[in-house]
Amino acid sequence: MKRPNGEKNISSTITLYADDGREFKQTFTIPLKANTPPPKPGYAVAKTTGTPAYYVLCITVPDMDKTAGEGFA
Repeated sequence: MKRPNGEKNISSTITLYADDGREFKQTFTIPLKANTPPPKPGYAVAKTTGTPAYYVLCITVPDMDKTAGEGFA
């Protein structure tokens, strides 16, 4: 069954390491579910004026500058 956008499990598993590189045997799984589709980004292609000229892909994401709590969302 195909799931509509915004209803996928994006869980991850984390392995912790000590400062000296030793790996902890237990892993930690963080169950996360994406319940909304991401905002649709906008884009534009620009050309620099210098020599040689370069093409630049400019991507904008709605609300990319907003913060959630203590950090970026």
